[in-house]
Amino acid sequence: MTRFINLTKHNITLILTDGMSAVTIHPMGLIARCATDTIVHDTLPYQSHDIELRRHTFGGIFLVDMQGKVVEQDIDLHEWPIHPDTYYIVSRFVAEAVPERTDFLIPDGVQRVDDGNIIGCTGFATLTEVDA
Repeated sequence: MTRFINLTKHNITLILTDGMSAVTIHPMGLIARCATDTIVHDTLPYQSHDIELRRHTFGGIFLVDMQGKVVEQDIDLHEWPIHPDTYYIVSRFVAEAVPERTDFLIPDGVQRVDDGNIIGCTGFATLTEVDA
């Protein structure tokens, strides 16, 4: 049986194939984050103002609790064990840090209501090819 571990801070509502049913995958209590560094590498003139043009670089992965307190730093996700039928739901930034991991998933097929609010997703995506 498939097991999902939600390493985001959000409930993930998965809309099932009948379009009428949904299941909610709750956060596990730890959030995987990707460290970022930001540098200003240029400015753009706009209406007598200089608008900063920044470059972001992404670094190490760390875990925080639901209050945002760091509980583990410098995690090497390449070395996390792979468990059969277990998948980790993560942010796109975290998934991009380990694109070879087929067990790191991002929500896909986002569904919205008329006002634009997200109500769920219809599936998950991986950033690498999955064996059929």
